[in-house]
Amino acid sequence: MITGDDMYCKYCGEQLAEGASFCHRCGKKNKKEKVAVRKTRNLYESEDFVDVETYWKELGLLKKLCFLIAASAAALWAAILVLSFFI
Repeated sequence: MITGDDMYCKYCGEQLAEGASFCHRCGKKNKKEKVAVRKTRNLYESEDFVDVETYWKELGLLKKLCFLIAASAAALWAAILVLSFFI
């Protein structure tokens, strides 16, 4: 049903009768259609957002931690290897 300002055919411009769903001139349907609106979110305000500087800083700390774990494991194996010669 069309009312108010939408009283003209969107195809041919003919004025429509009150409550008309079809244009009497061109015969096309002129029913109001609902339009889906997709909401977008601002990534900068999102909880998941991490800025580039923070990302690289955390990545650098992670690399250092991995290096320390690997170095500790290598030192442990080296100590075991050296001690195995004395036993």
